[in-house]
Amino acid sequence: MTRLATVATVIICMLPEQAYAQRPLFASAPGSPVTVGPGSGQVALADIDRDGHLDMITRHLLSRTVSVSLGNGKGGFTPAPGGDIRLNYQLGAIALGDVNNDGIPDLAVTSSDRDSVDVFLGNGKGGFSLAPGSPFTASPSTIPYTRGICVVDINEDGNLDIVTTDGDRNVLSILFGNGRGGFSRGPVVTLALGSDHSGFAFGDVDGDGHIDVVTASHAEEGFQRRRA
Repeated sequence: MTRLATVATVIICMLPEQAYAQRPLFASAPGSPVTVGPGSGQVALADIDRDGHLDMITRHLLSRTVSVSLGNGKGGFTPAPGGDIRLNYQLGAIALGDVNNDGIPDLAVTSSDRDSVDVFLGNGKGGFSLAPGSPFTASPSTIPYTRGICVVDINEDGNLDIVTTDGDRNVLSILFGNGRGGFSRGPVVTLALGSDHSGFAFGDVDGDGHIDVVTASHAEEGFQRRRA
């Protein structure tokens, strides 16, 4: 009896694994694909209207727009009532974060023509409005480049800051946030990383409570870490 019980348990445990191996890891949601706009896209997800469902914000280089689509919690999305955010410059990257501490995600957009950032404050209903003082100049650089952006509390004062990245020159430009949606220019940091670093990310990777920066390089085929 003991041997039969053991064999039966193995079979029962294996069946879910076999079924898992036979089905795809991901399947298209009803209504996919969702049409959002022309041009190269970047996608960010956040609950911008505070209904408990993730919404979708997408960047479109050709049309110089940022599209906002509200999620229904079932994998479907519809355009937000406020429509697209249209810009009069070639935008770079987008990032989301609560920069004025009202509990609502806000939107930051870089420019490809200069090292500056437009900040759009969320209204909690799926809409955004340009923050007073925008655009915020991160550095005097006017070298054309699709700059990256990260929203992170870099100086650990409890308010989100903005870091723009220029992988072509290995430069980080910092804008310090005041917690009310305003920003002041901080230092410009040049990282001694060699050339051709195309990606940056921030986080406490060594557990010391301070933000570190991780960079990705095409030339060196690897990652490097630097302490903030």
